[in-house]
Amino acid sequence: MHLTILVARSFALAGVTGYFFEPIAVETLDVFNTSSCVVLDDLGRRITISSGEARETSFLYQRFSVLIQRYNAVLLHDSLTTTNCTG
Repeated sequence: MHLTILVARSFALAGVTGYFFEPIAVETLDVFNTSSCVVLDDLGRRITISSGEARETSFLYQRFSVLIQRYNAVLLHDSLTTTNCTG
C-alpha cells in the first residue's frame, strides 16, 4: 500500500482533520515530483500574499535546495571511516 494512503488513514483514525498531507520527493539534483511542485507553488503564492514579497516561491525552493545539500553533506561525512593517525 502506498505510504500516502497509510498516512492519510492513520490521520483519519486519529481524528485529525483540517490537515493536508503531501510527501515531497526530491532527487539529488533538485528534481521535484509534479505534485510537490504544485504544493510548493501554492504555498509560495500564499506566503507571497501574506508577506508582500514577490520572490517567496523562489526563496522556498532555495531553502529546499540548501536542505538537500546539508543532508548530502551529512551522509557523506557519516560514510567516511575514521582512522587513528597516532600510530
